[in-house]
Amino acid sequence: MTKESPFKYIKLHDFYLVITKVQKFNNRSSNKMDSATTLLDYSSSFPPCTKGNTNLTQECIEQEREPEWLENEVAGIRIWQLVGMVLSVILAVTIMICCCIRFRIPRTKQEIEADYIRKKLTHSFRKELAKINDKEMDEMDLKIAEYSIAYNKYWNCQFKAINHRNPESFFPKVNRFFRPKPQRKIDRLEVAQEDCQLLQRAQCDINNLPTINNKLVVENPTDILNVFGAYYEIINSPCFTNTNIQL
Repeated sequence: MTKESPFKYIKLHDFYLVITKVQKFNNRSSNKMDSATTLLDYSSSFPPCTKGNTNLTQECIEQEREPEWLENEVAGIRIWQLVGMVLSVILAVTIMICCCIRFRIPRTKQEIEADYIRKKLTHSFRKELAKINDKEMDEMDLKIAEYSIAYNKYWNCQFKAINHRNPESFFPKVNRFFRPKPQRKIDRLEVAQEDCQLLQRAQCDINNLPTINNKLVVENPTDILNVFGAYYEIINSPCFTNTNIQL
């Protein structure tokens, strides 16, 4: 005899109910596992030393005690504020020092080499200048140097004296400086024989100078410039005009 199947007398509707209950049970168990894992992940994101955590360890207590000294007050100011102010002052002083000394880091190798060569040339040039004695220089070179210094000082004073707010004096001076009249060419200079001292001061050879109408004629351009220079020396020299007064 053949055995009968146990599912022979189970109705189809009852079989469907059993399957749905098994599926619901499986879904509930999987949801509980997911919620447990999410709770674990969420709890791990919180620090262990929060106020809500009752299991405080010694490490948590030390972490809470560390920043307390920063909250102490010195002369009504907290320590962390005082430290911030000191650091800001140091930073400002450093920036000011860098601006004063014009400190700059060269960007390229060419700039580093150029700075080195420039410093080397400046050092050698100063070293050679220190060896030069004024007595070894030509007298004409000394006069040219003195003239250039006086020339620069004169024009600096003239430029500083210009008042751009006063149009009546501004435009005439500007026109005189930047639109000068053509210079007159001095072919020769006639000096009276009574002023031969001026020619001697200019180191002119009086014996070789021609004479016209009892006047000595100077035609050499260098001698003419020397005569003008000697004339201005006489005007501006206190030792010459005040011979009896010791300065």
